Amino acid sequence: MPSGINKSKDELVKMLRTFLGDTPEENRLIPDESLSNDKLGLAIDLTIDLHNKTPPFENVTYETFPSLTLMLHGATIQCLIMAGLVAQRNYISFSDGGIQESVQNHGPAWQSWIQSLMGMYREETLSLKTSLNMERGFGVIPSPYGNSFDFDL
Repeated sequence: MPSGINKSKDELVKMLRTFLGDTPEENRLIPDESLSNDKLGLAIDLTIDLHNKTPPFENVTYETFPSLTLMLHGATIQCLIMAGLVAQRNYISFSDGGIQESVQNHGPAWQSWIQSLMGMYREETLSLKTSLNMERGFGVIPSPYGNSFDFDL
């Protein structure tokens, strides 16, 4: 059984920023990072919350989260949702002299990304949780007579 990723929240924020490529060097249209460390931390917290409330229910933390890949994928989805909300709020479409223009029209593309990634994330989560649940279930068989039989598989 996986022991957990053994990463602190600060370590996960750094890894998520690297995974997203959200650095001044890679952001050519803006002079800095797109998402603050607070927002990246919130994305990680939301990922843990979503994982914990997906059956079978768990109480994992940063250190005990079972998969780094699953953490980064889940947090990426949360980042896309947060950035999409900002972009949608700042979206404007206007017409002047017969010319139509729109600013910040990323909504449809981001919605497609979010839906696609969310489907993959759910499949990954359910597969991992099913495997962990089966692994945990085969360890001990309780008996109504007070003895239990412990099988080392």
